[in-house]
Amino acid sequence: MFLKILSKSNAKEILMLLNEFGELYFGQIQKELDKPKSNLSRILSELQENGLVSKRTEESDEDGRILKNYYTLTKLGDIAIEIYNYENKMEEMSEKT
Repeated sequence: MFLKILSKSNAKEILMLLNEFGELYFGQIQKELDKPKSNLSRILSELQENGLVSKRTEESDEDGRILKNYYTLTKLGDIAIEIYNYENKMEEMSEKT
C-alpha cells in the first residue's frame, strides 16, 4: 500500500519539500512545485489519508474562514524519506556497476 502512494506522481517531491522546510502551507508547496491546484490537492489528500503528512488548518478569528492549510511530515512520512534516500543510494550503486 505505501509503495503505491510513494510512487505516485509528485508524492516524492512533496515529501522531500516538507522534509527540507518542515511545515508549509498549500500555497508555498504549489509555488515551489509549480503544479495545478487540483493535482496538488489530490495528492496531498492521499498522503494525509495514508498517514504520511498531517494537516493543520489556520482559520481567521473574525468570520471562521479557512485562511491556510499547513502540512508537515508524520513519523510515517519520515520513514518514506528514508525509503527515498535508500532508493537514491541504490541508483547510485547501480550506475557504478
